[in-house]
Amino acid sequence: MDADDDRNTYDGPYLSLSYFTRFPTKTELFLQYQWAKKDFEDKPTLYNLYREDERNGITAVVSQGFLKYFYTSFAFAYTDNDSNAEIFDYKRTTYTLSLGCRF
Repeated sequence: MDADDDRNTYDGPYLSLSYFTRFPTKTELFLQYQWAKKDFEDKPTLYNLYREDERNGITAVVSQGFLKYFYTSFAFAYTDNDSNAEIFDYKRTTYTLSLGCRF
């Protein structure tokens, strides 16, 4: 990522593994694991070390179709960002319930 500001410019590998399947009951399952490492080119504001982040994320989605064109789904996402600059450490969990129509 090459940003105008070196504090937001970084080099880093990214790995993602995912799995999707559809069952005869019109139920769909999606699973994903993501890993990323970021080594930033400049120090964050008011911090004396170069920033290094490692992020792990897990996503799971279950969808169910009904009435030919409609579906509902439930998604769970968890992200853990581990940084040597403590202000950028965080853990985030998201739950999403959706109702939709396919065309």
